[in-house]
Amino acid sequence: MRKVILTLAAVCWLCWSSSAQVISVEGGVDAFRQNLYSGPTSAARVEDPVPAASAGLAAYLQVSDLRSYYGAYLTAHRGATRLVNPAFDLGRAPDVENGRQSLYAAMFGWRAFILDLEGDCDCPTWGEENWLQRALFVEVAIGPGLQRWEALGSKRFEVDRWGGAYLARLGLSHRLAKSLDIYAALGAFGLIGPAEEFGSNNSLALRASGGFAIRL
Repeated sequence: MRKVILTLAAVCWLCWSSSAQVISVEGGVDAFRQNLYSGPTSAARVEDPVPAASAGLAAYLQVSDLRSYYGAYLTAHRGATRLVNPAFDLGRAPDVENGRQSLYAAMFGWRAFILDLEGDCDCPTWGEENWLQRALFVEVAIGPGLQRWEALGSKRFEVDRWGGAYLARLGLSHRLAKSLDIYAALGAFGLIGPAEEFGSNNSLALRASGGFAIRL
């Protein structure tokens, strides 16, 4: 955990020490995340992640003369998991009850209004005929991430793995004021790392998010 805190702190410092053009703050939900095996009991137990909250913070710089941004994207997700196969052996009660998993990532991100890249001041409003053209954006991000699974029963333990985190999504943005936008996005967020006690190299979820962007 100390490593990811230091990584996030370093990225935040770099972002705030630069002349960021857009600061985005968002919240959302991760759903349909892939099952994962629970620590040293992987031969007998599978954990089913429950849909749970996620958060994101982005500090982006504007690409010159384009409605496109790049910079640091920080994200965190934490949610419960429930047992799919609760018994270690036939006729024996489990020693570990339901668990909890967390994912943290510090990524390089890129957000682009692909149908209307030129003219940053030409912003979307609800009343315009070509609102969708100006409002639609794609966003991708990649960087280091940490995934943790924690047992919450009588036999407590936790398992961590580092890997490559990624985000890919489509969104819609709307200009509320000269320096304030709101947006909503839907896409995929995941982490690829050593399978080990997690049972799979890839932990993938569908992420729905909404937030606001402050233009500096």
